[in-house]
Amino acid sequence: MLGGVTRMTVSLVVILFELTGALSHVLPIMVGVMSAKWVGDALGEDGIYNVWIAMRQYPFIPPVDYNLNDRGRTAADAMRPFGTLVKIQEGHSTLKDIENLTSKYDFHGFPVVRGRDLIGYATRNKLLSFKFLGLHLSADTSKKKCRFSSLKQKTPFSTSEKKYLKL
Repeated sequence: MLGGVTRMTVSLVVILFELTGALSHVLPIMVGVMSAKWVGDALGEDGIYNVWIAMRQYPFIPPVDYNLNDRGRTAADAMRPFGTLVKIQEGHSTLKDIENLTSKYDFHGFPVVRGRDLIGYATRNKLLSFKFLGLHLSADTSKKKCRFSSLKQKTPFSTSEKKYLKL
């Protein structure tokens, strides 16, 4: 029954084999699980887990068939070069620059960088929630530089966190 509802095959056989511990029961369990899976596939397309994911509207990336044209592609092929990224330069970007970024691009957020080091990620909602964007942007405040980290913080870890990193 579990094989027909969940569409698990090999993992279910291994679990049942480990529970029983009898090698003589593996073949009948395999036949039963595969029969249940085939009956389940004949009655419906998806297993219970896929149905629950769709019913609860959880984010889900369905499996994609392997494309022969994509053979040899790596994650680096999908990434953009650093120079083409839309980013906030920590300590260099002004309030006017940030207002221009949020009005020009509809991205969900922007990486905050210092040089070529990633400092953090500023979401669009947080940037738009600041009162100075759009509402209090004057000639004086528009030239103010934005900082997203303290000046003391040179490394991504504080001294209290470093003691846990030492071996």
